[in-house]
Amino acid sequence: MIKLMMADDHVGLRDNTLKCLPDYIDVNVIGSASSAEECITLLKQGIIPDVLILDINFPKGIPGYEVAKYIKQNHPTIAVVAYSGLTDKEPIRAMIHLGVKGFVIKTGRMDELCGAIHKVLQGEFYYPSEFLFTALEIEKIKTTPIPWLDYITPEKLIPVQLMAEGLLQNEAAVKLNISESTFRKRMKTLYDLTKTNSSIALADFLRKIGLRK
Repeated sequence: MIKLMMADDHVGLRDNTLKCLPDYIDVNVIGSASSAEECITLLKQGIIPDVLILDINFPKGIPGYEVAKYIKQNHPTIAVVAYSGLTDKEPIRAMIHLGVKGFVIKTGRMDELCGAIHKVLQGEFYYPSEFLFTALEIEKIKTTPIPWLDYITPEKLIPVQLMAEGLLQNEAAVKLNISESTFRKRMKTLYDLTKTNSSIALADFLRKIGLRK
């Protein structure tokens, strides 16, 4: 029987998925988390699944990318299936880079999710059909650095949030108790890492990768 854990902030979807999965696949649900932090806490407590179904976009706290990083460093035998509403290629590349072998776009189809679980347990890859990668491409993604993935944290995104709230750069700098030049430097770093050139383009990129709603 497959030991399974799921981390997703959408309570209804998470509970329904965990309720329905046993009708399709021989699983034993050993853990359920509503945040990335809670998921890591369960793992630290010794609740170790064979498979983790992992959301990426959590409205509060750290994103699912951080869970994938933690698993890669501490529990590489756990097979992770990213289960997300994100449809951009960039988050899929990020998950591949972090060692995640499965990515399913949320559609409510249990057969696809179960198929992905079987694939990753066998050491194979499963990604949406519109994002097929060759073995060579996967190896390249795994070894090519993704600058934003290593740098961006919730704290680093505070300047973006302040500007999204309508503050001007000088007003946001005052709120952060830093100089306006330091604020501009932090924003420029974010622009450079995400290959954007404006706060609007940056916000759009962050939504695509699941770091903003």
